[in-house]
Amino acid sequence: MKKLRLSIEKYKIGDEYRILELFNEVFKKEMKLEYWTWRYNRSSKRYINLMWDDKILAGHYAVFPIKIKYNGSFIESGFSMTTMTSNNYKKLGIFKTLANQLYLDSYNELKIIWGFPNNNSLHGFIKYLEWNNLFDVNMLRIDIELIEQELKNKYNFIHMIDKFTNDYNELFSAISNKYDFIVKRDADYLNWRFIKNPENKYYILEYREDNVLKGYSVYKIYEEENILYSDIVDFLAINKYVFIELINKTLICIKKHSAKFANIWVTDLEYKKQLSDIGFKDKGLTTHFGILKNGEIEILKDSKKYYLTMSDSDVF
Repeated sequence: MKKLRLSIEKYKIGDEYRILELFNEVFKKEMKLEYWTWRYNRSSKRYINLMWDDKILAGHYAVFPIKIKYNGSFIESGFSMTTMTSNNYKKLGIFKTLANQLYLDSYNELKIIWGFPNNNSLHGFIKYLEWNNLFDVNMLRIDIELIEQELKNKYNFIHMIDKFTNDYNELFSAISNKYDFIVKRDADYLNWRFIKNPENKYYILEYREDNVLKGYSVYKIYEEENILYSDIVDFLAINKYVFIELINKTLICIKKHSAKFANIWVTDLEYKKQLSDIGFKDKGLTTHFGILKNGEIEILKDSKKYYLTMSDSDVF
């Protein structure tokens, strides 16, 4: 039996080709180089640990640096990304070793690490990495056939856009104080996340009254088993009235794509009640949300103060 020569190394330029090969091996699907570059080149500093056995890439763990507003202040956080171990190197503790070393190296630089562990990895994150499984996010779904046709002039403040302008910075500032945890959704981030995304086509609706920006929503269309679906991946609104008008208009737009169902995540309880009132139902599809203290900071456990949408995950 060949003796293993396992060693941890930080990412260096050119490693992405081996990373993409490992992704294909582990997940049985392709990640394009264009997508990897878009995701990981946004930050000047990469937090990617690799486990090598001589020249064989045995494991990978990465955290994506992202600015959030946390308990009233902006901090640099780490979004927990792709966890991969080659099939030939299972049960060697590679994931635990890579993650612990990355957390140690980024301590107090990325004050909290957060993400959405799947059912297979949740136990490991909690037992071996000391994560807190704060709460679960449930997917809500509506049958688009229930949506009424657009009433003339009802939504004349809402229009499609193809770029986020600088007044989105002010919109985020006005809304973000309501929450203790929210990704910094300024114009730069929104344009990167939705306009420059090389993998998905997103449709963006803007609510603007008398040239005052009051909210936005973002959705995408996809096909699964010959049925068209939509994910309403992101939204911000100055109040519940703007929110429900945006959602109703979004659903009308989705219906024009001939999609059969629309899905959404929402953690704001007031918004969740409004969605229930117009026909959204819990489909029993649960996503875990977890967080790790990685610096001198207090972990906030009140789930009502966390603002999460599908766009905060790398899946959507």
